[in-house]
Amino acid sequence: MQEFNVGIERELGFDTALEVRYVHNRSNNLVRGLDLNQINILSNGFLADFNRARSNLTNYGTGGINCVVDATHPACQPLQILNTAALAGPGALTNSTIRTDIQTGIPADLALFYIQNGLGSSLFLKNPNTGVVDWLTNSAKSRYNALQMEVRRRFNRGFTFQANYTFQKSLTDAPGTGQTAFEPLIDNGDPTQEYGIADSDTTHVFNLNTIYELPFGKGKPFFKNANSWVDRVIGGWQLTSIIRWSTGTPFTVTDPRGVFNRAGRSGRQEVLPR
Repeated sequence: MQEFNVGIERELGFDTALEVRYVHNRSNNLVRGLDLNQINILSNGFLADFNRARSNLTNYGTGGINCVVDATHPACQPLQILNTAALAGPGALTNSTIRTDIQTGIPADLALFYIQNGLGSSLFLKNPNTGVVDWLTNSAKSRYNALQMEVRRRFNRGFTFQANYTFQKSLTDAPGTGQTAFEPLIDNGDPTQEYGIADSDTTHVFNLNTIYELPFGKGKPFFKNANSWVDRVIGGWQLTSIIRWSTGTPFTVTDPRGVFNRAGRSGRQEVLPR
């Protein structure tokens, strides 16, 4: 982690000072998990064929998934992969799970279904002899930038306070909120999809703490000549307060289905994945 800050401080009078700072820190070595055997649905043409099958299913129903262009199916998009022997041929398209995955638009989970049932592992995996290959590394990053302003008054005449305001932004591609600290990428081919506002980011933060000593008792403006017994009752009292206001943490709508990657890797997938 590299950190630096630069600021200016100035006395305002009345025992009060103002300080303004710019604060930055960064890291390129946060814990990151990678699945080296990620399901591939892009370079092998599977996603394109999946979309053709979905279009056919929408236009012509279950019986038209694997259609041919004719008078009955003029808008048919002939399949090139889903009807091959590697994926159990056209007969598998009648399977209810396959049809549901096509209808709901989750090609990666459909690929996982084929893998788990011994159909087409070599089409989807770099190493068809195994499943997930988890690799833990230090390749994630974070960036933090903040403007900090503080006004403070040293204790004098029974009164002191400190107030500060922070305007900040935290960016990262590894939020650090998972219990396993694995933080897998949705797609190894496009790690930039993960980079965004951190789950812990709070844009605005204001803090105030203050102490006011009540003016009662020996040596104070009121009852300054009080005897020791009266002073024990009314003297030495203080009013204190600690106040914090801040904006809430970011709220993101996600779609944790197996679109680009299997559902187990898609917990942070955006609603409209690219």
